Amino acid sequence: MLAPGSYYNAGRTEASPELSAAIQASRSSEDIAVRTKSFATVQRLALEHALAVPLVFQYELNAHTAKVKGYKPNLLGKPKFEDVWLES
Repeated sequence: MLAPGSYYNAGRTEASPELSAAIQASRSSEDIAVRTKSFATVQRLALEHALAVPLVFQYELNAHTAKVKGYKPNLLGKPKFEDVWLES
């Protein structure tokens, strides 16, 4: 995600030579201990330089009475009141 040639790196820029070296080191061995150390360095550099900002969304909370009919929640978490009515 943070490598210069990564699909997710739209600017195709190198964040730092140290980060590129750590990414390359993670690919240079199949030994889990070596890779763990390299990925720890990648993670530390990414956090220190704020190279990724995760988006956070508040979960959807719905409450209504049994009189509300036709309401359907959606995957976007935004209520849509199409075909919703109150039963009398």
